[in-house]
Amino acid sequence: MQFVHLQGVGADVVIQIPSENVRDQDGRYRLDYRPPHGNPPPNATFTPAQVSEGVELTRALPGTKYNFQLYYTNATISDYPTWTASITTGE
Repeated sequence: MQFVHLQGVGADVVIQIPSENVRDQDGRYRLDYRPPHGNPPPNATFTPAQVSEGVELTRALPGTKYNFQLYYTNATISDYPTWTASITTGE
């Protein structure tokens, strides 16, 4: 993950998932995070292409540790954990 910049209403971060964690192209990915403050909201779903490009989290709380979890779902697998990370946003 990479910190991008701060705005008056919160911190913005771009979440870069390693490509080896986004190999499957036939399903969807769900990104959950805590604390549940930011946009897109926790548990938003994304296509594999969107995850590969990076997910922008806006309006995050400045100076706050966020814990992220990425889950994969397709026709035969539901909510398979594929990636976790923690980041502290800038002040």
